[in-house]
Amino acid sequence: MKNILLFIGIALIISTSFAADIFDAQFNGSLSGCITQNVIGAQEWYADSNSGDEFASMSGYSGGAQDNEDWLITTAMDFDSYSNEVAVFKNAVNYSGPALQLMISTNYSGTGDPNSADWDDISSSATWSGGSFAFVESGNIDLSGYTGDAVYLAFKYTSNPSDGAAKWEIDWLTITGTPLGGESLVIAEMTTPVTTVITAPSVSVDFTAACISNGTADIGYGNSTDGSGWTWESATVSGSGPYTGSVSINAPTPGTYYYATRWDIAGKEYYGWNTDGQTNKTTLSAEYTWVVTNPTPPAAKLIITKVVDGTLVGGTPKAVELSNTGESVLDLTDYTFALFSNGSGTPSYTTDLVGTLASHTCLTLCSDYLGGDTNFAVVWGQAPDFITGTCRGNGNDWYAILDRVSGEILDLAGPVPDDYILYLDGYMERHISVIDGSSTFVSNTWTFSGNDAMDGFTAQQISNAIPTMGVYRQVPEPIAIIAIILGLGALFSRRK
Repeated sequence: MKNILLFIGIALIISTSFAADIFDAQFNGSLSGCITQNVIGAQEWYADSNSGDEFASMSGYSGGAQDNEDWLITTAMDFDSYSNEVAVFKNAVNYSGPALQLMISTNYSGTGDPNSADWDDISSSATWSGGSFAFVESGNIDLSGYTGDAVYLAFKYTSNPSDGAAKWEIDWLTITGTPLGGESLVIAEMTTPVTTVITAPSVSVDFTAACISNGTADIGYGNSTDGSGWTWESATVSGSGPYTGSVSINAPTPGTYYYATRWDIAGKEYYGWNTDGQTNKTTLSAEYTWVVTNPTPPAAKLIITKVVDGTLVGGTPKAVELSNTGESVLDLTDYTFALFSNGSGTPSYTTDLVGTLASHTCLTLCSDYLGGDTNFAVVWGQAPDFITGTCRGNGNDWYAILDRVSGEILDLAGPVPDDYILYLDGYMERHISVIDGSSTFVSNTWTFSGNDAMDGFTAQQISNAIPTMGVYRQVPEPIAIIAIILGLGALFSRRK
């Protein structure tokens, strides 16, 4: 039977005094299309996260405060098509250093050194964080005094050895305005799918749209949040108000899909994708998803067999060993390696695995932080197979293997979401009899060195304590052992 999802788009008439988004940046895993210009220094703006929150960050600290001038700039905004423009954003700061500046320009070219253009410093219009990484909202910043079809808003960061290097974080930057020209706006509300996890193939998605006039409304879906690479299908709307229409689409392959509606109003595209009744946005940054899973999810034959928190410089090497306990080669692209930090119930860091892993072999993972990968090679005589920043556990951070598509936990090394300390300056090792993954932590299937068990250990002592890192140790299932014995018995009986 086909899995049916119902999407509903509801269009409401809103007066022209209602604001629409001109620019919207949520910084979910990216800089949301913002322009970055590095004028001075080696450090730059980057996409950052902490405990599941995602934002844009900038720090000029690298072993000390460095000379930096770095800009985070919106794309060009057409203020000639709007009135009553307002900006709002969230910001946080920590450490000492020059204040972040909020700048606006009507003659920047969109490329090159921002200092070649004229910028107004409007920093005093915003409310700024007082420190300790405490996010505050800027308040509504009036931009209605600026006109032009290419207006840019920017954050200018500076640091230097004398004044210091603060770390600034920016989130949820939105610029809104009232569209000119007298056209009515549309609010498109999308209901969350009745079922958010469905199984391919043969997935049918039905979409119903309601609009203020005859015409078309589209539904789009794809694997990116910004609409790149999306498939769009049109629904012809007709009848009498509200005008309705529907379209059926097929999700092609397993994966995580974002979805949204798209409307054309007086030659301008608007987007909607939530149930909050907000105005349509003029840029797409979808928030809601459905997940299409594999017809048969990968078997949990990839398990975590060792976790190490080393005692060399920087607490390295921090390493994890994964083992393929199955009888066939595993496609590692089916799996994601994850870390749950400090008792978190959701992954704080993830790494999608790549390549394949042969039956009854191991994969070693390590962080290169403070030379951790080099220390791994010193301890165990060979480089780790996979270098990833997700290997950063400190004794109370739990590792897991996830289904790449659904995010389901296939194997877990630690009591999520608890904050126990189990392997600080030590290690934990899976019993060799365990060959199946578990979505819950079973402590009696692990051997623990005890916290601080390796305090003061040299590389050789760590190697002696954990001599088999990267060497397969699990024993086969009892039924397999019996089969081997019976097979050997039959072989010798034939030789008589």
